[in-house]
Amino acid sequence: MKKNQNISSDADLLRRQAVDRYKSAGKQKSGPVTEIEQKRLIQELQIHQIELEIQNEELQKSWSDLEEVVHKYTELYEFAPAGYFTIARNGTILEVNLAGSIMLEVNRSKLINRRFDSFISEDSVLIFADMMRRVFERKEKAGCEISILANSSGVRYVDVKATANENGQKCLLALLDVTDRKTAELKLEKVAGELRELNQNREKLFSLIAHDLKAPFQGLLGYSEIFSQGVADQDFESLANSGQKIDIIVKRLYELIENLVDWFVLQRTERKISPEKISFCQITDDVIELYSFKLEEKRLQVDNKIPKNSLIFADPRHMNTIMRNLFQNACKFTPKEGKITIDAKPAGPMLEVSVSDTGIGIPKGIREAIFSQERARIRKGTEGESSTGLGLLLCKEFAELNGGTIRFETKENEGTTFYFTVPSAR
Repeated sequence: MKKNQNISSDADLLRRQAVDRYKSAGKQKSGPVTEIEQKRLIQELQIHQIELEIQNEELQKSWSDLEEVVHKYTELYEFAPAGYFTIARNGTILEVNLAGSIMLEVNRSKLINRRFDSFISEDSVLIFADMMRRVFERKEKAGCEISILANSSGVRYVDVKATANENGQKCLLALLDVTDRKTAELKLEKVAGELRELNQNREKLFSLIAHDLKAPFQGLLGYSEIFSQGVADQDFESLANSGQKIDIIVKRLYELIENLVDWFVLQRTERKISPEKISFCQITDDVIELYSFKLEEKRLQVDNKIPKNSLIFADPRHMNTIMRNLFQNACKFTPKEGKITIDAKPAGPMLEVSVSDTGIGIPKGIREAIFSQERARIRKGTEGESSTGLGLLLCKEFAELNGGTIRFETKENEGTTFYFTVPSAR
């Protein structure tokens, strides 16, 4: 009712405007009152004509305003920095603006009726599906961050905002490209990870230096005391023997420092090895000689069953490090007058080496973490020898780097056997 009253009021106003314009234009004629009805009709027609002219002017103005608004919002839609998509409930694209087309690098005409999720990378499909479910089922606004697959530029990261229309059959998506920000975040995470790893490697190197250098220095100190006593007693035979032992230990110590430096470089650069044909028997002989003072101190028996002709194809520095750590552990955790056995047997193209002891074994509580750096689970040797728990970690890294594996068998208070494989030169 109110709407009709407004229309009537507008019509009356329009008619009054037309009458006023007719009078001001001098179009109302005076004359003898004859043929009054005819003149009145002519007047009415003229007034209606003016009414139509006014209506036409108003319509043209309204149309011009409307065109301006449409043009304004078309430009906003087409050239907005965000990609706008209208998605049907079944996931197909109904409409897309220019930015969305550029974002996916596909012509707009070829995007219509294609599934939007066909452009989503595999790791983001479930995230997007969950967001769409919330939008359509709960009729709520939702958002997420996903990665999409463009034709040529590859993966792009976008921030998505979604809302359903009134009848819930369509979804309006707004996509903002955040690739630059995401790439910067990923680079920062990578740098942070590298810094953490570098810091860990630095700490590990210091621990390894303390761990691997202590035993040779202990031997060096022991023989230096014997050497000093030989000088005092003028025992030239003892002097010659001690001097020879000191010479061997110093040489091995230098090799050990080189190994530690190589390991540190390995952690910071691409993992490469320099394999060559080497005598494994020679490696074991050198390691046994290195710990001869410790063997004498604890009166340990060593049974080296490695054949003289055992040849392997591996990095000699890595093999020295593995044998040194396994043999050192056997010495450390074997009580006085115990026995250490070193053996090897063919295993296909590999040689399986074993280092066995009659020591105290490995407790169940630390077996799972034996090849990892967990300082809380480190224990001392039978004579209080210190340890950092890094030796076996280094053994695992070098064994795997040379194409082999490492494992162990143990029984508490009976002993432990470590097995590792290395490519055979045969």
